[in-house]
Amino acid sequence: MSEVEKALAVIRQAMLDDGPSDLGSFAHGWHCNIAMMCYDAINAAKLELKHEMQSIDAHAVGNDAASRFMKLCFGVETTDNTMSKREQLQQKVADTKAAYDAYDAAYDAAYAAYAASYADYAAYDAATYAAYAAWVKAKLELKEYLKEQQDNE
Repeated sequence: MSEVEKALAVIRQAMLDDGPSDLGSFAHGWHCNIAMMCYDAINAAKLELKHEMQSIDAHAVGNDAASRFMKLCFGVETTDNTMSKREQLQQKVADTKAAYDAYDAAYDAAYAAYAASYADYAAYDAATYAAYAAWVKAKLELKEYLKEQQDNE
């Protein structure tokens, strides 16, 4: 039996000896820590949702919870902070939507300013075209990214 197996056997036996189903026992403490890591990961995922129609990525939340637990109990970082191709695509799509939303908001605000006073037309024009250019740029970057990913496959 390896040293790691011996250490895990000691932890397992300590849990069994302390009445694992008893509140406040050694096993219950581990249970509570795991539950709280899941709870925290789910709440963090909910905060990242931009609107009600989005759903939580259960796989990502599970990995986040496991990573939190490993950090809490063992002081090790098990999270790979590099984004997968799917996550990169999701980020590009989110960035494009955010750019469009900014353009749309700038357009609405600028039009309201324009409607209030014709003198604000120059500000309306500048804000609208700057936001539109940012949105078009984000769309082109997304299109280029998708093409690169397709070429890499």
